Amino acid sequence: MVAGLAIATFALTHQSDRDRARDPASAARVTGSPTPPDSVLPGSVLPGAGPPAGRIGPPPVQLELADTTVELSAWTFCFDGVCADGIEPVDLEQVGSPESIVVRFPLPRWSFEATFESDQGGCTRSVTVPVTRTGPDTLRVDSAGAAGPQIVTLFGRDPEGGDLVVSFAWDAPVAGDLPAPESYVAALSDAGDERHAYPLELSLSGLAATPKEVVASVTVTAADGSTTTIEPERTDAADRCGSVYLTGTQADSDPLLALGPGPYDYRVDLAMDGMTYVGTAVWPRDERRDEAPLTDLSWSPALPAYQGH
Repeated sequence: MVAGLAIATFALTHQSDRDRARDPASAARVTGSPTPPDSVLPGSVLPGAGPPAGRIGPPPVQLELADTTVELSAWTFCFDGVCADGIEPVDLEQVGSPESIVVRFPLPRWSFEATFESDQGGCTRSVTVPVTRTGPDTLRVDSAGAAGPQIVTLFGRDPEGGDLVVSFAWDAPVAGDLPAPESYVAALSDAGDERHAYPLELSLSGLAATPKEVVASVTVTAADGSTTTIEPERTDAADRCGSVYLTGTQADSDPLLALGPGPYDYRVDLAMDGMTYVGTAVWPRDERRDEAPLTDLSWSPALPAYQGH
């Protein structure tokens, strides 16, 4: 970050693909995009790829099962200059209990990740893992999280513009990958020569259990040593297992605009069920490439991780 940036403040409007797909307020919205179609369409297309005449949206995602092939149409997507945000279907395709699932999709530049959601007795546990590419038009989905009934949501993304979301139900026969807890802080971002201050967000997920007591303070320090501290309030939903979400206000974040030039150090002091943790990050170095202004945190000691039971 260079000194002397023009400074602006406005409300945070970021949504990750996963958040946008589940946002009821954006359901059933279809809009034309001002982006030229050739900058949205994937450039490398296998023979036969692309929607048939009159079809809106990306090609279907195919699941190759033992005795059949299932086609899933995206219920949320941005493709060929058109974006549509929908709601996850009520009657999901049931794929049974295979150990893994072969996915076929004809646009090789796209990457996928899978989110597995299971009922943990009154709350929902979510685990998100990358999907393994096995060929130009094939990928493999392996189980993640606990064994048993899962709702699996595949998020596909074209690095040059475009995304899709499909979902299905899988009765996983074995437990799968259990990634480390995921966490981010978000307050600062930029666009061109402008620095922006947003209401602070602090998110933790993949924890061993949903903590009963959480108190956090976030200190932001500029390169010249100027600093400010924000104490966000807990606002997470009770039905999400192993997750914590805290937010500040715009008034809390306004002092960020008075800090000196970057880079900026984030320090999160977290007290959680009698234990203390320190999370650190440097912005913009640790900002997520495709999900600004979310900035990944490192923790000491490590956050307690979900073990599948």
